[in-house]
Amino acid sequence: MLALLAVTVVVSVLGIASTTSLSVLERSRESSLLRALGLSTRQLGAVIRREALVISLVATVVGLVVG
Repeated sequence: MLALLAVTVVVSVLGIASTTSLSVLERSRESSLLRALGLSTRQLGAVIRREALVISLVATVVGLVVG
């Protein structure tokens, strides 16, 4: 039982690492494009913070509804 739990944890860690690395690659391209279109570093940071806030709020609402 403990070995099965360990395998599950390893697989989930690999999945999270893979998803995170793909997200970073996509975001760097998006950030570069936005900078090329004229956004300042401060504006780009604000966009990313707003997006993170919206995602966390949606995740909180969905978690509360499902829970």
